[in-house]
Amino acid sequence: MNEHQLSEEDLHLLDIITNLEPLMQYQISGVWLTKNRSLATEELDEILNKLSQLQLISVEKTEYQMIVSSNPLAKEKVMNILTDFWKHRKIETETFLADAEKNQTGVLKLIELKSTQDDKWYVGFSDYYRDSQSYDFCQKLMDASMVFKQTWSSKKHYYENYYLRKIPIDVEKTLQDFILSKVNAEGLELETDWRILSILMFSETAPKVEDIALNFPNLTSDEVNELVTRLENRGILTREREELKLPKATKDIIKSFFVLNRYQDFKNLLTQQLRKRWVKEPQICFFSV
Repeated sequence: MNEHQLSEEDLHLLDIITNLEPLMQYQISGVWLTKNRSLATEELDEILNKLSQLQLISVEKTEYQMIVSSNPLAKEKVMNILTDFWKHRKIETETFLADAEKNQTGVLKLIELKSTQDDKWYVGFSDYYRDSQSYDFCQKLMDASMVFKQTWSSKKHYYENYYLRKIPIDVEKTLQDFILSKVNAEGLELETDWRILSILMFSETAPKVEDIALNFPNLTSDEVNELVTRLENRGILTREREELKLPKATKDIIKSFFVLNRYQDFKNLLTQQLRKRWVKEPQICFFSV
């Protein structure tokens, strides 16, 4: 047997295992190959056995469960096989970013609802909870082969998980970068924009415009409101009953970008401003006689 004997179904499952390994038996059961086709237990067992015989995957059976993962000794071989498969399937970033442009709200909701389990990012739905916007976008991702679908039933309820692809495209990071590009985080100004956002990112309560104004003693209330409105128009923050808020998905992305890329510059700016203020203010000296 060799890699030329791999069917389309074999390649699909090998792709899933490579992206989501290690997979427990309960995780690999109920997995779907395409949007409209799930794997029956017998077919799944047959493909796993075939991939194992080809030494492309490792199947470990314990007393209580089965663990499936890639064969580390065949990593290069597997990547060569899947590279051709990905090209044939047109696994490309542009394929789903076009849909992201049309449904930015769905992207934000998906990022907000995503969870992680065993280092696997996924979005979960059920017959008693389904957010329509993020679900619709998940279907677009499924069409573009950017997520892996798994379904199962328990206690008369139906569940769906959509696991985000990591190889050859990190979908979770790509979507975060997409949101960052929309809010143009690179173009936010340290002295004004990031000062406002830092309050919203780290405050335990939602501030109002007048609370923000306390941090800009040299600006009028209208000028501060103009700064806030500019961030609002860019879709970064929202106003709810006079309170300023960052949507959770945006907040997580912006906060991560700030910590990694802007925190040190922001800290240096505040230090410089404090020093200037200290020099300008009259100093009181105490002399002992």
